Amino acid sequence: MIDKLSKQLTQYYQISLIAIMIAVLGSVTYFWHLGFIDGSRSKSLHKAGFVLENLQKGAQFKEIENLIVKESPKEALEKMAAVEKDMKSIDNLVDSEAYEKASTELDRLKKSAGNLISFQKSSKVISVFKNKIDAFHEFAKQNRWRTLTRMSERVSRASDGTLVGSKLSKMVKRVEKDFDSMVKITENSILSDKDKSDIKERIASMRVETSMLKKFITERDFSLKMFRDFKEKFNLWLSGISPELSFQKIQVEQMGRYYAFAMLGLLALTSLLFFAGFLINRWSFKKSQEEMEEEIKSLVADSVIARDAINEELYSKDFQEFVGRMSDYVNKRMSFGTIFQEALPFSAIMLDKNLKVEWTNKQFCRDWEISEEEAAKDYLSWDYLSKLTNLGHDDPVLEALKNNVAGIYQIQLKANAASETKPYEMFVSPVRYNNSKKIMLFFYPLLSMRETIKDQAVSIVNPIDKTLRLFMEDGFDNADKEQLRKEYEVGGIENMLDMFENFSKKHSQEKRSLLNQIDGLRSFLENTHSINEEVYQINTEVFTTSKEGVECLKKFKEGVSSLSQTSKSLERICSDFSLNFYNAVGELESAQSDFGTLKNSIEDMAVSIPNLDGLKDAIKANRSDASQAKDKLGQALASFIHIKKGISHPEVVKKFQAAYDKLYGYFESMSSHYLGLEKKLVQLEVSLSKTQMIINSARKQTESLKSGNSPASFKHFRMKGEELSDSFENKDTVLQESEELIVESLQVLYKGYKENLKRQSMIAKQLEVADSTKFKEFSKLTPNGETTM
Repeated sequence: MIDKLSKQLTQYYQISLIAIMIAVLGSVTYFWHLGFIDGSRSKSLHKAGFVLENLQKGAQFKEIENLIVKESPKEALEKMAAVEKDMKSIDNLVDSEAYEKASTELDRLKKSAGNLISFQKSSKVISVFKNKIDAFHEFAKQNRWRTLTRMSERVSRASDGTLVGSKLSKMVKRVEKDFDSMVKITENSILSDKDKSDIKERIASMRVETSMLKKFITERDFSLKMFRDFKEKFNLWLSGISPELSFQKIQVEQMGRYYAFAMLGLLALTSLLFFAGFLINRWSFKKSQEEMEEEIKSLVADSVIARDAINEELYSKDFQEFVGRMSDYVNKRMSFGTIFQEALPFSAIMLDKNLKVEWTNKQFCRDWEISEEEAAKDYLSWDYLSKLTNLGHDDPVLEALKNNVAGIYQIQLKANAASETKPYEMFVSPVRYNNSKKIMLFFYPLLSMRETIKDQAVSIVNPIDKTLRLFMEDGFDNADKEQLRKEYEVGGIENMLDMFENFSKKHSQEKRSLLNQIDGLRSFLENTHSINEEVYQINTEVFTTSKEGVECLKKFKEGVSSLSQTSKSLERICSDFSLNFYNAVGELESAQSDFGTLKNSIEDMAVSIPNLDGLKDAIKANRSDASQAKDKLGQALASFIHIKKGISHPEVVKKFQAAYDKLYGYFESMSSHYLGLEKKLVQLEVSLSKTQMIINSARKQTESLKSGNSPASFKHFRMKGEELSDSFENKDTVLQESEELIVESLQVLYKGYKENLKRQSMIAKQLEVADSTKFKEFSKLTPNGETTM
């Protein structure tokens, strides 16, 4: 024990030294973190203060919101990144739980703004939509659909101008509403299926752009909502860190005083640990005492009660003999209690003066359905057990505790909701042991007496049960009354049989009276049913005839619709024919005019151009003369050689040679130019021959062509075409008026037939319901659920 105490004191002083070292290191780290040792923290705090003031102004948030509304998500993301950077710089200095929430909202806002990048700008989508609605407007205008033309023009006006923010949302809602109205009007119109399908396809094509705008508006509104949530979290974060940042700045300014306090704190800690050493000695003594008591408890539990072998090295021989005698005495008393508990044939418990259960036997646990572990615990008391019995405020156990009165009492026990109630006799016996009052309770079961009472009740219940069964099976009048009376006499309730006989007679009289009433109602119901069948048959025949008439009207309606479509097709064909006829006549007139102009031009050209054959012959003759002149000039130059030989003066020869060389050079140059000119003249001759041939051919063709139609004939054709077009329009107007008259008459006739069919169907259903209802009521009145119908 001494070694153990010394070890604990040594551990205390070691722990004290470590605590002082940790306090010193913690102080150094703390002041380093606050910037007292490192001056950079003060600079960071002042910089964070300027950033915080800039954020509190909120200019960045207005820019972000405007950029989202103006569909510039990339610039908005750049602003968000700058805000996030400023927030991180402040959070590195001032920790706050609100920062995580604000950062999460900012990430969601950035993700939503990133989704906006994937959308096209609303101006481009509106431009495409504008082109489509203008094309639809022209389409409706060409087909003379006034309602669609007016509505498409209204939609086109709604998409004009700059649409941002709420204006874009209102425009999309208005356009969607107009599209729904246009589709509804088209479906309810008398247009052909082809026109309806064409209109719906065009509207569906325009809905693509409105759907894109709706998705963009939804995502934009979601981004604005995320922005508002982020701004709210951001303001909460600002309101939380603003005082903390100011406080840290004040801390940095007052760090010298904190340093002095820290040194005093270290001194106080050292003093506290020093004086605590005195308290440790007292605590060690107390702990050794507790360990000794635990050793005694172990000795009593193991060696005295459990009778285990004692350690001879630790204890003396006299002490070992004393422990042996105590063990024999305790085990003898315990064996008496065990034998009594196992041998007692019925339930028993012992209560203390506070009515807590001190002891129970196993039979009690089985009868009261309580586990032995629960019975051994301290919280089980008579207050809980009495609630399982029929004892009320007059509790005999309390009486025995107060007045020391023993007694026997009848009780009913119901251990739980699922078990049956069992009768017991409770024996209450107060005793006193070791100057303490105890109460013994014994519970004797009375279940056998209860079974006897049940057997007696059977002799009373059986004859009544048999009589009731005879009533239910309608066999009481035919039953063996003598045998039944003997059973009642055995149970001692023969007066009950007389009451049942009187009830049977009264029931028979009432039954006969009701059967007579049912017979009268049956005959009346049969007559009513026959009349209903005749009316129903007549109504069915009328309904069938009306239905056939409706089918004929439907076929007639289809024929009229087909005739209307055929007339519209014929109208389009006539219109196309008239247009093509006008175009053909115009083209023929234009061709006639162009042909006359061309013919005059060719004749003028043929007159203005001279005879190219003569010109060609003249060129050929001049070329031949030029060739002869060239040859003669060459011969003359050759003769100058002979003249040169006759000159003897060197100076004259030299001058003559120079003049000859110069003249020969001119001749060579003229010869080369002449060769080029001759080639071009040959080409000119060929071109003149081809030109003359083309002119002659054109003149022959224009002379051979004759105009078969005069302007008067074209004017006559145009007048005939106009008369034919006017005739087609007049016939089409008459045909449309006839179709409208037929359709109106057919609609009135069809509605009349339909109303008659509805009335006949309602009459038939009412007859069926009335007929079935009467028969159901009658079947309930007839005996055994049978009818005579």
